[in-house]
Amino acid sequence: MNSFCIRSIKGLAFAGLFCVLGGPLLAWEPNAKELDGAINSGDFTSYFANLSGWLGQKAHGDPAKLTHPVLTA
Repeated sequence: MNSFCIRSIKGLAFAGLFCVLGGPLLAWEPNAKELDGAINSGDFTSYFANLSGWLGQKAHGDPAKLTHPVLTA
């Protein structure tokens, strides 16, 4: 019984760490290399999808919070 509890706790701890550390550590941010790649290939689909997601994280839904310092940061 005791070893079952210890194994269960270790399994839960491993699963928790896997979920936390499994995600991306840094969010996508627009850069010149990816823009040049989209221009050269002529396919902006993934670039615009990533850009829309990034802008959605940066710009709040509340218009009162959309100030120049917030947007330039």
